[in-house]
Amino acid sequence: MPSMHVGWSLWCAYAVWCALRATRPRLAWLAWSFPLGMTAVVLTTGNHYVLDVAGSVLLLAAAIGVASLWNRLAARRQASARPADT
Repeated sequence: MPSMHVGWSLWCAYAVWCALRATRPRLAWLAWSFPLGMTAVVLTTGNHYVLDVAGSVLLLAAAIGVASLWNRLAARRQASARPADT
């Protein structure tokens, strides 16, 4: 649990959205149709439950949060390691 079908599609959509949002913002929003379609398929097949979808969303949100925090901490470490201009 979760099955991660929705998690994988969310991750793919997030990656495409990040890659395209600066240069092609309208096209970037189209990427979110993939997880919406996957959610519909997961729920209509009856092999998975709403809890699978919710678990995938929570897991992806936690992963993005941890990655963002990690990047901020790394940037702070680099900034403090640089010699000060005098």
